[in-house]
Amino acid sequence: MNCLQEVLVVDYVFENIMELVVKNQVEDMMERSNQCHCDKCKMDVMALVLNKIPPKYVATNKGALITRVQSYSRQGTADLTAAITAAMETVKNFPLHEG
Repeated sequence: MNCLQEVLVVDYVFENIMELVVKNQVEDMMERSNQCHCDKCKMDVMALVLNKIPPKYVATNKGALITRVQSYSRQGTADLTAAITAAMETVKNFPLHEG
């Protein structure tokens, strides 16, 4: 691999874009809810949701990744909202944090 190829590889990332979309939507929905939204509860909700939905992997440059996340977030789907709502209810009923 020559120097030019190494620079091109560094500029690209491989991500499950749904992780970023779910993180943004979970944070927004939990902040507006009346349930605990500590970091542990948020992470538990995200883990439950990400285990229920199919991943969407992308290989893109870092700047385009932000644009793609914003696009997916704006589109939003009823299925994703339903999955987040169900996960929030599960975590609310069975919190794993102390206190």
